Amino acid sequence: MPTKHARYDRRLRFSLRILVPVMVGLVLTAGALLGFVLWAAGRVDEQSLERQTALARHVIQTQLLRIPHDQESVTIWDDSIAHLRASDTAWIDDNLGIWMFSYFGHDDVIIVDGAGAPVYVMDEGAAVDPSAAQAKLADLVPMIAELRARINAGGIDAYMAGTGPLPEISDMVRVAGIPSLVSIQPIVSDSGEMIQPKGTEYLHISMVRLDADYAQRLSSEYLIDNVGFADDTSDTDGRSTIPLTNAAGRFITFFEWNRSMPGRAIVNMTTPAIAAAFFLAALAALLLIDQLWRKSAALAAEKATALHEATHDRLTDLPNRASLEATLAGHLAQPRSAHQHLTLLVLDLDRFKAVNDALGHRAGDELIRAVGRRLAHLIRPGDLLARLAGDEFAIVQHHAGGLHEPLDLSQRIIEAIGKPFDVDGKEAFVGVSIGIAGAEPDDRDARELGRKADIALYEAKGAGRNRAVVFERSMSELLENTHTIAAQLREALRRTDQLSVAYQPLYHA
Repeated sequence: MPTKHARYDRRLRFSLRILVPVMVGLVLTAGALLGFVLWAAGRVDEQSLERQTALARHVIQTQLLRIPHDQESVTIWDDSIAHLRASDTAWIDDNLGIWMFSYFGHDDVIIVDGAGAPVYVMDEGAAVDPSAAQAKLADLVPMIAELRARINAGGIDAYMAGTGPLPEISDMVRVAGIPSLVSIQPIVSDSGEMIQPKGTEYLHISMVRLDADYAQRLSSEYLIDNVGFADDTSDTDGRSTIPLTNAAGRFITFFEWNRSMPGRAIVNMTTPAIAAAFFLAALAALLLIDQLWRKSAALAAEKATALHEATHDRLTDLPNRASLEATLAGHLAQPRSAHQHLTLLVLDLDRFKAVNDALGHRAGDELIRAVGRRLAHLIRPGDLLARLAGDEFAIVQHHAGGLHEPLDLSQRIIEAIGKPFDVDGKEAFVGVSIGIAGAEPDDRDARELGRKADIALYEAKGAGRNRAVVFERSMSELLENTHTIAAQLREALRRTDQLSVAYQPLYHA
């Protein structure tokens, strides 16, 4: 029977042979699936970033276009011209300044006259001294000059004639160091009755600062997460940034927001599910492999049992005749040196039938088992003991040259078997006859070696039993002659011309 360590090694090899490919397959499948999920998530995030960037640019462009549209509600108005000429500060403050802050959310409003001097200034919903606008106007000089050039080129005339748009200019500008959206428009008549000489038009300047308050407004209006404006790019993970430049391509500020990453969100949501699925798959594979191992082990055990039963005697659990012949043939097939000899001993119990008849078959079986155990203690580890049939055993012995060792073993066997056996509380006495046949260097036939040992055994039986006889070639010749004579005698008896029977009575003198 295999040892516990051997069974563990066999199970480990089986598990490695089956489990390793399965686990490698699962790992490769999981890696491929996870890689695909990560790649798909990365592509989704890239496309999402492209859409978000396009939206961010659209938002800024929309805001830059919205300011001029907001201004037109007050710059195309006769009342605006009339109240500016009348220097009606309260009306101007309510309609041209605070209105732009409270309704449209513009942070700054500056109104300049035809000479470019500020006549009204609003800062975050409150009118301030016009002189406070000088620093801001210094950054707006190029835009004011360009708008004046358009007006002088007939821009307002074309608008009033219905052949062109209202001349205006809008752009992103750093005003007093603050990035802002700036729109400048002339204040014109909505009826054509308020005539202003060319070059004397009031200019309405409206500004929206790109600051934290405006960023919050954009976040709420466009549902963009955590919008911000910064002079430097952010190194925060998950934060996207695009540079904002004016019409001339000059950098103004950075537009920032928290990047929406649906791909990463999908990975975060699906990874636990994928991991759980592969864990369950691995667990199922392990359970399947365990079941496979159990069935395989059961089949192997059944196969080993069947093989053992086919090669061993059921009564004594010793190797049987088939196992003996296979082992003997294997030994004879191997080359042997001059110092390596192989001898076959065939044993037959004497007086066994008498014990079997006297004590019964059950006692006879127990006696056979006892003989097997007693013989097993007499042979060496390298020798083979087998039960051939009935009360017949055989021993294959490896030894050095000569027949000294086989004869010594035979004598010890005769002495051991001659001692009484305790069978069911009763003493049983048997003897043993032994036939010995040594294999020649060129012998390769196991059956022939067995035949020689059987001939020697018959000689031992015929010589009085309870002894060992070594096979000699003359024994075979004598046996062959006996068979020949018997065959000839049977042939003669079948014929009528070979033997004649004569009757001669015997008389006492």
